[in-house]
Amino acid sequence: MRKEKYEDRQKIYSEIMDNPSMKNFYQLINRNRGQSKTSTTSIKKGPECDISDPKNQAKRFSQYMEDLFVPKDNSYENTFLELCTARTNAIDPIYENMDTELEPLSETEIFKPIGKLNTGKAMDAFGISAEHLKTNRSILSPIFTTIFNQIVATKQIPLFFKTGITIPVLKKLKDPTLVESYRGITVTPTITKLFEYVLLPRLTKNFIQADMQFGFTEGLSMLIAAFLVSECKSESKDVTLKPLYMIAVDSQTAFDVVSHIILLDKLYECGIHPKLWSIVKDLYKDMSSKIKWIGEINDKFPIQQGV
Repeated sequence: MRKEKYEDRQKIYSEIMDNPSMKNFYQLINRNRGQSKTSTTSIKKGPECDISDPKNQAKRFSQYMEDLFVPKDNSYENTFLELCTARTNAIDPIYENMDTELEPLSETEIFKPIGKLNTGKAMDAFGISAEHLKTNRSILSPIFTTIFNQIVATKQIPLFFKTGITIPVLKKLKDPTLVESYRGITVTPTITKLFEYVLLPRLTKNFIQADMQFGFTEGLSMLIAAFLVSECKSESKDVTLKPLYMIAVDSQTAFDVVSHIILLDKLYECGIHPKLWSIVKDLYKDMSSKIKWIGEINDKFPIQQGV
């Protein structure tokens, strides 16, 4: 085993040296970080009550996640949300009656995204993984082309596309006995991921991204953003001789509380095709997930907000 591990390490190092790339670099970083696993035998339910049974722990996580994905009145100024709601409600019937045709998806548009699916990931709730699709993509591509074009034509997403299994993962340096110390990593159906990959080029065709956005951008990272900040600091100190003021904002659980209505309104402003807009709207309707915890899978709960 030691010999196998040594040879595996040498192979990775050789690949990095022979073919330097950002992907190989981050693989090396993640490999050297190691796996920090934290387990707990109990989850706190209250000040004086702990849950030790995995089934009840899964139920506690399910209650916490369900509450997290329900919109709440946080005493915000809701004028903007109300305007977005009014516009979305007005857009829907207009788009329904518009006779706008969307060019059918081609088999090539299905074949290429299958190759982009990440391998080595957990199987979904139906026991399907990316490897299944990749191995048989020449056979499956025409089948998925027919299915996806039917979905686009009817603008209705099958209900099983909108399900998932959420696994609680402990945040770094957090108390493992508290449910709020965990973030949910959701395994969505592999076919749903493929459908999203297929639609993505058409959805992003009209997007104009800000030049200063570094997260979720191919070829860029937060390290580059940090480099710009450090350069500003150096220039302020050595050239302009003026103080530099910087404000950092940490939005906790930001992605979990995104309003679907506001998200759809932003998509409308981007000018995406009416049919695509209706498909995304339906994709966010009646979403649900189940908690998986120490082998236990709980009942599904609705997801009413969040990306």
